[in-house]
Amino acid sequence: MSSFSAIVIDDHSSARSALTSLLASYCPQINVLAEAEDLTDGIRVLLAHRPQIVFLDVELKGHTGFDILKKIDAKDFEVIMVTAHATYAFDAFKHDARQFLLKPVVPEELMIAVQKACDSIALKSINKTAAVPSSRLSIPTSNSIVYLDFNEVVYLQADGSYTHVHTTHGAKHTASKNLGEFQSELPENQFFRCHRSYLINLSFVVRLVKSTEWSVIVSTGQEIDVSRAHHADLLRLLG
Repeated sequence: MSSFSAIVIDDHSSARSALTSLLASYCPQINVLAEAEDLTDGIRVLLAHRPQIVFLDVELKGHTGFDILKKIDAKDFEVIMVTAHATYAFDAFKHDARQFLLKPVVPEELMIAVQKACDSIALKSINKTAAVPSSRLSIPTSNSIVYLDFNEVVYLQADGSYTHVHTTHGAKHTASKNLGEFQSELPENQFFRCHRSYLINLSFVVRLVKSTEWSVIVSTGQEIDVSRAHHADLLRLLG
């Protein structure tokens, strides 16, 4: 049986103990590497251990599990939310937490969620080998999830832990994902991080401008800053 690494983040030690006990009894393929009780400790163990699966409580001593997810640029792990509050289900889905368990955790439901997470990890591994790219971007907004073809996205603009996605139709969608997360989902040969606050679709760059600083004009007419550190790479990509 394949083994999958995991961490458990919950602000109640009794809840962590109960979950790790259930995992040991019903999900022997899960190897719990570490536990954490708050936002700071959760980020630390997540970055230190790089688990394949994160069991994450929603309410964490003045913060939420979603705050942890917002601070991780590239989420290369499966998230299983474990909470006593069913009202967080939609928020969990917006943050790519596709498995949602209510406390007290039922062993059968835990087994199903874990198996789905393991299957997703295995499928991602196969897809990396097969290299079959997606051509659509999912944008979780405050009350929906918008799907756009890559060729509809002109540029993306960072706004703290949120991102504004600007389209060829003149629309702006505000997403509850940071710019780094989007960058990891978009093809490198089409989208370029020209500035810490901007990710541009190279197909829609119409002019490169040099005055005091570098900038580009995109097809919608917006002028976008280009950092000094990236203008040489941008010139090379634009040919």
